[in-house]
Parts: sequence; structure tokens; C-alpha cells
Amino acid sequence: MKKILLVVALFLSLSLSAQEHLEFRGIPIDGHLNSFVSKMKSIGYTVHEEDGNVVVMKGKFTNKDVLLAVIASVKTHIVWKVSVLFDEASSWSSLKSDYLEYKELFTNKYGMPRSYEFFSKPYYEGDGFELQALRNEKCTYASFFENSVGYIGVRLRSSECLGLDYEDKVNSEISSKEKKSSALDEI
Repeated sequence: MKKILLVVALFLSLSLSAQEHLEFRGIPIDGHLNSFVSKMKSIGYTVHEEDGNVVVMKGKFTNKDVLLAVIASVKTHIVWKVSVLFDEASSWSSLKSDYLEYKELFTNKYGMPRSYEFFSKPYYEGDGFELQALRNEKCTYASFFENSVGYIGVRLRSSECLGLDYEDKVNSEISSKEKKSSALDEI
């Protein structure tokens, strides 16, 4: 009986110590930048641009052309965030429609988000200047989904496009610590 309890306790401790990570297209947002980029290449993305701890890739997401920014920590280059950027919208109505569509998709999968959807003075929806408001950061349309392993954001960006952000909780903390450590090293 003691052996069975010992085996069960060992199994539980091993399963609890294994860290889970948020996934993007079935791939855990974890590991070295080069390794993650290789995995993205294997599902059809191509490298568009590289700059230190950020690799921008091109590909398809939900059957639409996108840019994908894979962001890693500054020292160890552990991937902590993936941002999806859709093409620039041609009108406010199409941009808002895309936002609402993705918000609904993520709500169906992850539950109710925290949402912020408003214009700031002097702008308001229906004034014909919604895209200008967005460019001037006077328009906020953002929904955030959180679970035990990370955060997903669906939001309209000032560059007049829809953006999705997948942020792994564990690796985000690593990135923050590395960024702080780097700043302390410089002063």
C-alpha cells in the first residue's frame, strides 16, 4: 500500500511540475526563438524580417493573409508572445466587423472576455471619422481573454488593422525579469 501511495504521489508531483504553455496554432509558446520559428515554418509561415529578439513572418491565419510577430526575451531568447496582424482595413465598418467576428470566435472558445469598446472626445461612432480616431488613439476596441496559461487579446490597432496577441504567462514573467535585469546592467 505504501508503494502505491508513493507512486501516486510521485506521479502527481511530476504532473504538477510540468509547466503548461499557451499555444498558437497547436504549438506551445515556449522554447528558443529559432526553434519556435522552425515550427512555424513547418506549418507554412515564411520569415519576412528579423530584428534581434523579434521575427516577423508571413502566412495564413484563419485563411487570411497575416503578418506574425514572434517575440522573445532579450537575454535567453525564450518566446513569450505571438502577435497576429491582419491587413489594413478599407473602412471602419469592415474593421469593426472583423473585430466582432474574432471576438465572438474567441468567446466561443475561451468564455466571456474583459472588453473595452469606446471612443474618446471629440470622436464618436457614426461621425465619419472613426479611422482617424483610431489613428489618433481616441478609439478603443479591445477584448482580453485570460486562462491559467496566458492571455489572448483581440484589438483594433492604430495602424487601422485587427491584431491578436497571444501571451504566455510563464514566459512573459521571464521576459519581464530579463528586461529589468538588462536595464539594471546598464545603469
